[in-house]
Amino acid sequence: ENAGAQKGFLVLKKNGEWVIEARGYVDKAEAKAQKSMIIEKKDALSSGVVNYVARTHDIVILDDAANQGAFANDPYIKKNNTKSVLCAPLLYQDRLRGIIYMENNLTIGAFTRDRVQILEILAAQAAISLENATFYETLNNLNLSLNKEIDVRKRAEEALRSLNETLEQRVLERTVQLEKANESLKQADRLKDEFLSIITHELRSPLNAILGFASVLDDEVLGPLNDQQHASLSKLIKGADRLLLLINDLLDFAKIRAGRFTISPEETSYDSLVAEAVESMAPLAKAKKLSIDTEVRVPQKVIIDPRYITQVLVNLLSNSIKFTPPEGKIHIRAFVRGEDLVTEVQDTGIGIKSEDLSRLFSPFQQLEAGLAYKVGGTGLGLSISKGIVEAHGGTITADSPGPGKGSTFWFRIPLTSGRLRNP
Repeated sequence: ENAGAQKGFLVLKKNGEWVIEARGYVDKAEAKAQKSMIIEKKDALSSGVVNYVARTHDIVILDDAANQGAFANDPYIKKNNTKSVLCAPLLYQDRLRGIIYMENNLTIGAFTRDRVQILEILAAQAAISLENATFYETLNNLNLSLNKEIDVRKRAEEALRSLNETLEQRVLERTVQLEKANESLKQADRLKDEFLSIITHELRSPLNAILGFASVLDDEVLGPLNDQQHASLSKLIKGADRLLLLINDLLDFAKIRAGRFTISPEETSYDSLVAEAVESMAPLAKAKKLSIDTEVRVPQKVIIDPRYITQVLVNLLSNSIKFTPPEGKIHIRAFVRGEDLVTEVQDTGIGIKSEDLSRLFSPFQQLEAGLAYKVGGTGLGLSISKGIVEAHGGTITADSPGPGKGSTFWFRIPLTSGRLRNP
């Protein structure tokens, strides 16, 4: 039905500007969409009228636009001597969705009341259509965005799955490698312990024979000796004794490492045990002018392995003597605390760094003691002492205020019912 216009435009807002999206001409009998064109840049309609409707949401009807009304001086209207103009907002729920602009330059008052009513109905329907189009476009864009997101996530999941499979394979391969390496280390460790045990056994037998024969010679069983011969035999016996002690240490260490170390507890006088250990170390202490004090408050009889506990006491005393400067002091205390037999060996020696305390009882450890106190030894004494004490069900530890402030070694052995006896 003819709405009374020669041409018409659909104007929409895009990116903040009003643009022509579609146009129609009666004389050409066509209506088609076009490439968006900003209204101010297209001399096809009155941008002033369009902007007014956009601002006020009011319908504008001009019967003789070039000669009367508020837009008579509008540049477009004045230039084209425009006659009839109708510009209506396309409103949906009070929201401006677009604008319809129509002209008729053949007739004044072309847009009659009846035609305006028809156009208002068409405008309402157009507004609904635009709202639906916008909704569907938004929905379509959202759908595209979601599909893209799903696609991205699928690719990411696939990449992650592939990466996980690769990582799992690498972890599995690495685990197998580590297990093989660990098994190789254990095997090497076992072979080392077996080798150590075999070597010490093989060395001890001939060494005992050498010591026995040297003692026979020194006792002049086979005939008299001169002073030089006695001196040479004395050096031989002392060296062999030291070597035998080393071999015994290695053998004990090998047994401890292999879990084959056993003790033979028996009723023992602990104060006598401490006295014997101190007496055996007295010559070394005297050579450095060290004093050794003892304070034993333990019932006379305890059930322990006297040989091995003596070895622990000797090891701790030897350690203190080595690392205590001349004219220093060593103090031994033994007492019962609850169900434990506790023994402390305290000295005024060079002390121990806090970071070294945790390494003291590890095998083959020689802590840095400074040039003045570089001493020999295998580094097994404290490790063996730890094994002996633990075989008794006890613990051993050390403490030191720091370098130059001495140290204290102490061990405890649990004394359950029957292990600690009064005379």
